[in-house]
Amino acid sequence: YAQGEVHIAGNKLFRWEELQKEIRAGKSLEEIRNQILESYFAAGCLSASVEIEASNDTMVTIVEGNRYRAEDAVFS
Repeated sequence: YAQGEVHIAGNKLFRWEELQKEIRAGKSLEEIRNQILESYFAAGCLSASVEIEASNDTMVTIVEGNRYRAEDAVFS
């Protein structure tokens, strides 16, 4: 679970407050990471990545990647 102060970097799509809810839910760090990734994948950021480092404080680093939408899909 997240400890001390929580710092989030790299988030543009979701507001800090939205991500904070997931982080403060008392889950394991792996569950927090997976939940954040799930939110980004659902929003079309299929190459998003999340790293979490925890010591006295918790640092969440997000790389959102490109955002894809259904209208971007090409079928042949």
